Amino acid sequence: MTEEGQALWYVVHTYSGYEHRVAIDVRRVINSFRYHDLVLDVMVPMRVVKEFRNGKIKIQEKRIFPGYVFVKMIKTTESWYVVRNVHGVTGFVGPAGQPTPLSSAEVDRVMAVQKPVKIDIKVGDRITFKNEYEYERLGFPAGLEVVVEGITEDEHILQISFLLANRKNVINCHYDFCEVEKVKEPEVKKTAPA
Repeated sequence: MTEEGQALWYVVHTYSGYEHRVAIDVRRVINSFRYHDLVLDVMVPMRVVKEFRNGKIKIQEKRIFPGYVFVKMIKTTESWYVVRNVHGVTGFVGPAGQPTPLSSAEVDRVMAVQKPVKIDIKVGDRITFKNEYEYERLGFPAGLEVVVEGITEDEHILQISFLLANRKNVINCHYDFCEVEKVKEPEVKKTAPA
């Protein structure tokens, strides 16, 4: 398989628990420095699992490959350097840390195991971030609820808003649905007529 000028999937090793943070930071670098032509996609393979806890079934997303992030890129010195130097990345999977692409059969197996997660989030919904790092990065207090202002066609959150000093602020962003949680509306208890 020739790698020259072809976008292929590579695997990046990360610190444990940093997978989503690394994926977010790679996307941020791609957007900031306009590397869209070199780094085409970033993925943390996830699957939905059902767990039985405290007498209730809980549906949760789990990382399929803890400690790894998948990056689809055209391998050049520049793309290698950009991805390799994102905080939390310890190196590429391959001999002597050199990026080795996955075969198409390996990519197909990963895609088959990963099931798409459909989360019911729409414009106007209140959300919180699952990762405290996002609050820190944005300068928000932990747990601050934000409102979804825009969603892209490929179901990524495009804009969020928040109140600061009683003034609505809107910022552009790029979040996968798996990186946020929808704030549940409090249940209104109905009282029986007397």
